[in-house]
Amino acid sequence: MQTYSLLITKPGFLKKQKEIEAVLKKNDIAIVAKRESMFTAQTMEFHYAEHYGKPFYNTLVEYMTTGNIKNLVQFPADCVAMVVTSTRENESEQEFIDRSRKVIKEQIRPMLTFKREKMK
Repeated sequence: MQTYSLLITKPGFLKKQKEIEAVLKKNDIAIVAKRESMFTAQTMEFHYAEHYGKPFYNTLVEYMTTGNIKNLVQFPADCVAMVVTSTRENESEQEFIDRSRKVIKEQIRPMLTFKREKMK
């Protein structure tokens, strides 16, 4: 059975979209659907429901729907939503989840990190 996952490129990082897609491809993660969109607050509240009540929850939902980072930086609220899947044969759902999380943590996030001096 094929495993699918939703990957969202957040506002402010759309300039890196081609680099993100290259990293996914290099790591045997295929994009099976992609669209640029602006998400509603209701959609993001549902998507991030597991974080409800955490200190960053409201800021995250606001950022994803307005592109505003604590009134320091403003981006267009456009996002790219991608449905991704593994191109590796016989990879279990858990193996794909673990591997894709590792790719995001170790390869994609470092290239997207804001430098504080850029935010001033």
